[in-house]
Amino acid sequence: MKDPDSPTPFPPYQDTPAPSPSRQTYDEPPVYPAEHEKRMQKEIEDLRRKIGRFFTVYEIRVGLDAVAFHCRVNEETLEENFELLRNLLKPDYIPVLTYEGGEHILFVTKKPQVKYKGTRVNLILLILTIITTTIAGSSLWLSYDTVRAGQSVSDIDVLAGIFSPSNLVFGMLFFAFPLLLILGAHETSHYIMAKRHGVAASLPFFIPMIPPLGTLGAVISMREPIPNKKALIDIGAAGPIGGLIVAIPVAIVGLILTDVYNVSAQTPEPGGLILYNPLLLIGINSLVPTKADLLAHPTFFAGWVGILVTALNLLPAGQLDGGHIVRALFGKRARAIGLATIIIMLFLGFIFQYFGYVFLIVIIMVLGGGLSHPPPLNDITGLDRRRVMVGVVALIIFVVSFHPAPFQTAELPKYGFELDSELNETAVAPGGYIEFNTTVSNIGTVKNDVFMNITMNQSKVDEGWNASLIWTNEETYIYNITDSDPLGFTVDDKEETNVTVRISAPSSAAINENVTLKLNLRWTSWVRNDLGDIIKREQSTYKEIKVSVE
Repeated sequence: MKDPDSPTPFPPYQDTPAPSPSRQTYDEPPVYPAEHEKRMQKEIEDLRRKIGRFFTVYEIRVGLDAVAFHCRVNEETLEENFELLRNLLKPDYIPVLTYEGGEHILFVTKKPQVKYKGTRVNLILLILTIITTTIAGSSLWLSYDTVRAGQSVSDIDVLAGIFSPSNLVFGMLFFAFPLLLILGAHETSHYIMAKRHGVAASLPFFIPMIPPLGTLGAVISMREPIPNKKALIDIGAAGPIGGLIVAIPVAIVGLILTDVYNVSAQTPEPGGLILYNPLLLIGINSLVPTKADLLAHPTFFAGWVGILVTALNLLPAGQLDGGHIVRALFGKRARAIGLATIIIMLFLGFIFQYFGYVFLIVIIMVLGGGLSHPPPLNDITGLDRRRVMVGVVALIIFVVSFHPAPFQTAELPKYGFELDSELNETAVAPGGYIEFNTTVSNIGTVKNDVFMNITMNQSKVDEGWNASLIWTNEETYIYNITDSDPLGFTVDDKEETNVTVRISAPSSAAINENVTLKLNLRWTSWVRNDLGDIIKREQSTYKEIKVSVE
């Protein structure tokens, strides 16, 4: 066995445990040269002696990919004895205990010799993820702070703003740090629980990504198969529960900051995300209430993402954390549960018109090994009541953390105003004036700024005709036709406001003289052009008033 050139008597353990007897052929065992056959027999005898310390071996069969030891076991000490044997065979062999055809069969396969890299890769990825999440946080804070200041992102230098030292600090403090804390707690909980069960695992690998999140999460590498159902459910549930313990206070702090900063979401600037809260966040929000229609603070967004990640990991399919849990709870039926989960996810996608989970399903099917979940090494010993309760709690967490359509891109709001005056024509005496009201109605779906002015033939202005606009809110604002700047004010969505129009005629005005005034109203809207880009566009409407001298 020390000779690297000698063939191994059976292939090493790969991604799944050794096959059961139903998939083995014993009628024609593999044939090896006499010298190697002798080595193999010696190795098998050594294994038999070790196994015999814990189980009674009554038959040995050599398969193409494992040696099968048919054993008699004591059900009361089965779990303890198997763990002792597993540790005894480390690090060279992996035992897999199954019950097939009324027999307990212990398959032993060689563990491949894999040279793992040190923690340098973990550290490099962590540093890169800190950088990318800080940039993402800076971008989120820049957008949030710009709206808070009453400005438009389109009016600032976004790139310079993102890399501004102050925005980077706020981005790290308000978003990157809480998000990485949640992800780190999730994976570290997996790692600690794996160590408690004697399963070798790597430190977390953080995955950097471009904004808006700056990361695809984090993973740990399980370097050994899971020993039993108890370990499977403990390791699977530890991550989501650990991450959620951090995500909940982060979300609470985010709600408090959202209320403190009090940034109205009633803004004409589109492009953001509409977040939909799962039952868990609805409950948290009822305990920490905030005003309606506020922009979510970046810290709340970090907590929201953490809870979403918890739900995604707890999907009961494949080798996700939820897949580990249902495999431990329901055994081989977990595959059917995973298939039903994917079908339900696709159905919900059509119902709610949200197909973001399709990407996750592709990952499960292509990169995550599909719906199959390898059994633990000891797939016989059942779960105790405490582990069953852990599994039930984890599935409840999934239900309250999951939303069938967690977010969508904010649609372009409707913009529009109407200008309606009390009359279309009026009369004025020479040297006199007349006043009437005009109504500015916001028929759009967002609060918006408007600008009004009056135009008439310049020769009439030169002759002494004058027109003014008067708008009163808490103060009175007056615009004269000779002013260079229009009258500006804000109208809430579905609301209207009155503007007084004053027209005065010069003493020299002739009887039956006519003047036409044009009331102009303009505003800025966001539209989508033919290329699908969102751009600003000026919109306007007007009202003509005919004035005669009598």
